[in-house]
Amino acid sequence: KTVLRQSKRPDYSTQEINLYIEKDNLVQGIFGIAVQYLGRPLNPADQKIIFGFYDWLNMSIELIECLFEYCKDNNIIGINNIDKEAFNWHTNNIKTIEKVQVLIEEESRCLKILKELGITTDSRIKDDHKQTINKWCNEYQFSQEMILKAGEKAYKSISNLNVNYLDKILTGWYEKGVTTVNDIKISNENYKKKASSNNKPISKSQYKIEQFNRMLSHNYDYEELDRLEWEYQAQKGLEIYKNVN
Repeated sequence: KTVLRQSKRPDYSTQEINLYIEKDNLVQGIFGIAVQYLGRPLNPADQKIIFGFYDWLNMSIELIECLFEYCKDNNIIGINNIDKEAFNWHTNNIKTIEKVQVLIEEESRCLKILKELGITTDSRIKDDHKQTINKWCNEYQFSQEMILKAGEKAYKSISNLNVNYLDKILTGWYEKGVTTVNDIKISNENYKKKASSNNKPISKSQYKIEQFNRMLSHNYDYEELDRLEWEYQAQKGLEIYKNVN
């Protein structure tokens, strides 16, 4: 993240803008690019916003052209929406052509993954979806095959697949060290073996052994048990004597 030298866009005057147009060829070029992409002449409000890209956000003319091209490809219409995208780029430190290319590649990958999973989305991916999918690919280092396997697992439980549900599955795998398709297979086999072992009936001898082990696990006071047994037998003997006599 980067910090602006001013938190608020400077209030450029029309005279100041006109002076830059007259003296700075770069500003003329930037306005020419904007006219080309917007398809109309610029009004004074447009000029202030676009000049702010150059002066306030410190964007190069090449980066500004990339911005307009990106907005056109992603159906970001209107100068105010383009302004928001420019500020978003600055906030996320997208300040070179190379970083724009990374952004485009990541968004293309995310859209492809969502399409393969059958999750409907707009032509432009949501920011939270993009962050989550980038986490799977970059932090977790999961292949697209792994992500699709998580989708297969999810569809066994729910009919309306979503990114949050998938994230729970993939995060669970990551925390357990399940990072490949082969790891998934091994994990499933171990789960089946464990479930089979838990459901297997035990023999009478094994049952007796387990009962004996449970008894030994308690801290009994054996002297107290002997005393209670003696009292019980004495009481029983007394009752027999009374019945006889």
